[in-house]
Amino acid sequence: MSRTLNLSLDTTKSEINNPRVILRQGDGNYSTWHVTLTDNGDPTNLTGGTVTFMGESSSGKVVVDTNVSYIDRNYGIFEYTPPKALGQDMGVFKNAYFKVTFGDKTASTASFKVIVEEAVDLNGEQAKDYISIVDGVVEDAKKVVQSKFDAVQKSAQDTMAKLDTINSKADSVDSNLTAANQKIDKAIVDFNKTALSAVTQDQLNTKLSSYATKTDATKIAYGPSDFVTSGDFNDIVNNLANYVGVHYFYGGSAAFKNSPVNMPSAALVRITTATYPVHGIIEVFSLDGSGFDSVGSVFNKSVAWKSIHKKSEVMIKIVCGVIINFIRIGNIVTVSGFGTLTSDMGNQPGIVSGRFMPYSGAVLSMQAGYTAGSMLINSGGNANVTAGMKSQYIFGISGSYIAVD
Repeated sequence: MSRTLNLSLDTTKSEINNPRVILRQGDGNYSTWHVTLTDNGDPTNLTGGTVTFMGESSSGKVVVDTNVSYIDRNYGIFEYTPPKALGQDMGVFKNAYFKVTFGDKTASTASFKVIVEEAVDLNGEQAKDYISIVDGVVEDAKKVVQSKFDAVQKSAQDTMAKLDTINSKADSVDSNLTAANQKIDKAIVDFNKTALSAVTQDQLNTKLSSYATKTDATKIAYGPSDFVTSGDFNDIVNNLANYVGVHYFYGGSAAFKNSPVNMPSAALVRITTATYPVHGIIEVFSLDGSGFDSVGSVFNKSVAWKSIHKKSEVMIKIVCGVIINFIRIGNIVTVSGFGTLTSDMGNQPGIVSGRFMPYSGAVLSMQAGYTAGSMLINSGGNANVTAGMKSQYIFGISGSYIAVD
């Protein structure tokens, strides 16, 4: 069975009777050092720390070994079994001690003597430096570097593909919305020309302004003719002439049957009829920003709904030579950019403005080479960069946030 040697070591390095350890050439992986680490006589709490044996043999060979077993971290007790590397060179170690690392803080014990006595015959390999962590660290570093490089490449490719798709869809949406808006505008004009009880745009705007400044309790007091909390749009369509005018609808799609898709929770509804009361238009305007504005075309007591989606908006910024795209659809802003930095990137005051300002701040992911970081945009449109984005590195940025209404 193995032999245990008790050592008491202190980090003050003064007036301490430090022990000595005697080995013979070829010894190793057998005896165990039971070490108690103190700080000016008080136990050293090793919680969160790493202990490393540091040694230099008589011939100058270095031994750095982190293979220790922690017995009681709170009281600074651990065990260390010396490897065979410690017993390669005959003579007295030039230096031997334990180092303790806590993050960026480091302490060490007083040096103690390690004596290696000559063996009768030693035919082993020539003594070499022994650093237990180096081989694993080098291999792990290679894997991390390759993984980071692969991730950057894939992220860049995905970002470019998404940008192409978004640009294509934005062009298509702009084209389709322009054509749809032209048709809707023409239909409204045609119906208003022959409306029996038409409500003018000025009247609608006045009503909208009035409702927007009243509390729900006040709106309820207006009575059923102006405040509608539930109902069937088919009933409205079948009796269009009875509903001509401006009404406040509350409750969204859950409260109304056969309502338009994405019916707003609170909406102003304008109803007009043509020469024949079975034909007309139902216009739905969102009062609280929810849902979509819609137009219902009524013909022979049948309604066909069309939603008026919000148009996409694009803002382009060039930061340190990289094009960054901000695309807003509704209240959602999507951000993407990729390229090579022409200068070091620092904080970017006023990077966004107007309708691209974040509602309550935004956090975007960035990477330059192997350095990952974030761009933090506050509600004032100013951006702080959390990590160094260096010139000449491949740079990528992506993310999304909610914009102010």
